[in-house]
Amino acid sequence: MTARRRKLKELNVAELKVELGARGLKKSCNKADLAERLEEALENEGLDPIVHKFTVPLEPVAETDDNSDGNTSSPNKVDVSGDPAGKISKSETGKRTSEELATVVRQ
Repeated sequence: MTARRRKLKELNVAELKVELGARGLKKSCNKADLAERLEEALENEGLDPIVHKFTVPLEPVAETDDNSDGNTSSPNKVDVSGDPAGKISKSETGKRTSEELATVVRQ
């Protein structure tokens, strides 16, 4: 994979997040705030944020949803709040099995 060199103002959001993540800094916010956070980090490192060039891959960096609390939502989760009597039990993993879900659907 080949790389190119870019200045801070030329980085896109995904590239800013990569640089912030490499420094252990918060990666959630809008582009202006991300750039400002990275600029401050560069200054703290003794680098000039105006002339410093970052090495970034030629392939675009895929943006990821930054979920800082570590929780991930599963598209397979089923709302069983309509089961107040608790007729459906959870499997050991805490998720409903397909048989349990089929029972809810039939009711």
